[in-house]
Amino acid sequence: MSFVDVPGIKPAGLDAATAALLSNPASATAGAGNATYVDQASNALNVKSKGAIGDGTTDDTAAVHAARDAAATFGVGVYFPPGTYVGNFTANKPNQKWTFAPGVTVKPPASSATSTIIVTVAGVTISGGTIDGASTTNPSSAGIYAPTSAVTDLTIENVTIKNIAGYGIEAHGSRTIIRNCQIINTAAQAINLAVGASGDLVDCQIVGNLIDRSMVPASTTTGNIHLAGTTDGSQKALRTKIRGNTLLMPANPTSTGGNMIGIEVHRHSRYSMISGNTTVNGSMGISVAANAHHSAVTGNSIFGPTWYGIEIADSNNCAVVGNTIDGNGVLGGGATASTYGIVANGTVNRLTITGNSVSGMVVGATSSSSCIALANSGTGATITGNVLSAAAHGISISTFDDVTISGNQITGTGGTAGAGIYVNNSHGRLTVAGNQISTFRGGLLLTVQNVTMDNIAVSGNTFQAVTNPSEINVIAGSLGSNIRWSGNVGSGVANTSSGVGDVGNRFITNYYYGPQFGALGTAAPPVGFLHAHPLIVSAGAGLTIQQISVSVTAAAAGATIRVGVYTDSNGLPGTLIEEFTATTQLDASATGDKTLAVGGRVLGTGKYWVAAVVQGATAPTVGILSGANPYVGRLAASSGSGHAAAYTITGVTGALPATFGTPAGTNYAITALLRAS
Repeated sequence: MSFVDVPGIKPAGLDAATAALLSNPASATAGAGNATYVDQASNALNVKSKGAIGDGTTDDTAAVHAARDAAATFGVGVYFPPGTYVGNFTANKPNQKWTFAPGVTVKPPASSATSTIIVTVAGVTISGGTIDGASTTNPSSAGIYAPTSAVTDLTIENVTIKNIAGYGIEAHGSRTIIRNCQIINTAAQAINLAVGASGDLVDCQIVGNLIDRSMVPASTTTGNIHLAGTTDGSQKALRTKIRGNTLLMPANPTSTGGNMIGIEVHRHSRYSMISGNTTVNGSMGISVAANAHHSAVTGNSIFGPTWYGIEIADSNNCAVVGNTIDGNGVLGGGATASTYGIVANGTVNRLTITGNSVSGMVVGATSSSSCIALANSGTGATITGNVLSAAAHGISISTFDDVTISGNQITGTGGTAGAGIYVNNSHGRLTVAGNQISTFRGGLLLTVQNVTMDNIAVSGNTFQAVTNPSEINVIAGSLGSNIRWSGNVGSGVANTSSGVGDVGNRFITNYYYGPQFGALGTAAPPVGFLHAHPLIVSAGAGLTIQQISVSVTAAAAGATIRVGVYTDSNGLPGTLIEEFTATTQLDASATGDKTLAVGGRVLGTGKYWVAAVVQGATAPTVGILSGANPYVGRLAASSGSGHAAAYTITGVTGALPATFGTPAGTNYAITALLRAS
């Protein structure tokens, strides 16, 4: 490097030491008396000319601040030549650039309770060097800290920050730029960018950074890049660009709240652009939440998230486009965690999910999984052109209306896969068109609970290796009059239209049908209580019953079970159609799956009630079949008491009564399954 005389700083007559330094700049390694030298390449004042040592031991705070003040007087920056500088440094001169040469390390004193570099004014640039906080464990410290919203136009570039007990970088001012930095092993967020005490936070950029927190404990509850306005929306973060960053997180973090998030944009962070980032492991790749309206998540790569790949929560008018999500077959948060590639949580309106690829999201023993899930409530979603590989459901929708699902390629990854598209408890206004759905138990599954589902158009879809392409379960509620199925292709597809329930549905030969999708628990039903569950037989489908079955898990001496079917009478069980066990009852005096052939009873279109009662001195314990029999849920409560609830009457002995009578209440105890032929 070379140094030049700064007029006005040095007297005209040079002393011998100063003249020697000018003739041999390399000798300017420590305090140079009253002389001040500027590095021509960086247009910055060398801190060693003001007494900085850079030996890794001496506290250089005073010398660096002296260099800072002198540099500000003459409109130049501050230059740190190679060395290790100890101190807590404050950049308090507007529009000043601090340049750290390659080989520079900055360390806080061991007793430090404050951040290593604090910026208090606008227009500052921090460039280059390494900040190593290993010498302090104070959680309130940051590598670089800009504490107020007045610190605008801050640029932090090409800086390595590591081993920090608090944040890597924390800033609160508009037009902050953080680019091409490496942030490693911070206890709190690597980058925390949030509104300050006043005003909005606008036009910030977080670009091209490498964040490596893969070594932090798996129990860590803080994320990595964090952007936020205020909770009440009085101050917003607007038009932030988060682009081209790489974020490495712990594999399979143990935080039960799923807080190890790669990029978290929330609390009224609006019009955010999150693009071209790569996240590896952690709980979530990207979360856009809490009124972060009008945000776009595009072209990101998410690998190995244990909960969600991309989350949109309580935010409107967002777009998720062209992202690649690979769950890598990792299940986090325990077996009760639900894993989703792309999920809408809370209330989300006008959401676009287009051109994404999702795979590797797995399902635990008691959890659910979907490549794309509209998991709570909202209105207006477009899900188009995605390529999905699903362990359970491809696309699942719950209490979400006005949805278009078109042009997606949805493939199940194994025999346990649920449905290509599963819609639960939506009011309808649903278009399902031109999708390719393959290798699922169910193609399109609609479940109606306590709502009227209407205005459904299902057209031009292709079903391959799908056991039941189209299925509707009416639990409590009804189907409307505008439901259309047309131009769909695949074995077992029914292209029909009707205003009377369960359009396009077909019972499947050799499948059992019962009150809900998964296995019920076991129960000991009271002796003499006749329990009746509703059964919907769809228009044009019909049901031929070949067998009835009940599982006995704990026997009762002399106990038997009777099963029959009743008509529907204004939403209640009515007249007995047939008791299947009139001649031979199911034996509950020994454990095992109890089955009885019933001779092909045919039930036409309509609503029925399947009833069962335990008789004898004491009650056995009963449950769903224990064997690996095919099982598809169809029956459920219309009483509003839950999936498995049934109307009951008491005191039933001998043959089933010819009429059900007035129910004594509801009960969850005994379930008989019907096997179709």
